[in-house]
Order: sequence, then structure tokens, then C-alpha cells
Amino acid sequence: MPEEAFICVFAPGWLDHHIFDEHYGSDEEFVFALADALRDEYRAVVDAGFILQIDDPGVATSWDMIKPAPTVAESGGT
Repeated sequence: MPEEAFICVFAPGWLDHHIFDEHYGSDEEFVFALADALRDEYRAVVDAGFILQIDDPGVATSWDMIKPAPTVAESGGT
């Protein structure tokens, strides 16, 4: 019997590729609004006893476009 489990949920920055902004004045405002909207979903995962894993599938293909470029240590890698 497993002692813990995780649930993957999309990151707000990934969802902005699929939802068109018709209200906010900047990409930053839009992504923060998406994060606020996802807060309840993220909290529900944690409150249910799961480990929350926030995934952004685009990071692997757009890593070299992040400015300023993060270091491996900043990304949580080893």
C-alpha cells in the first residue's frame, strides 16, 4: 500500500497558451489571475492528502527562451 501519492496540475503559465486574455492589460496580470483561479484546485489536492506537483510541459522546449536564464540550482535541479 503506498504511503503517499501525487497529483499533477498544470501551471498557470501553461494555461495561458490555451486561454485567450480578453481582460488583463499584461501577460503578468493574466498569469497571476490564472494562479488565483487555480488556488482552490491546488488547495483541494493538498487538503485531500496528496502531494501537489505543478507541471509546465512547455518548460522543456522553451528553457532557452527564459530571460534571464535560470541556473540549474535555481531550477531545483542537481
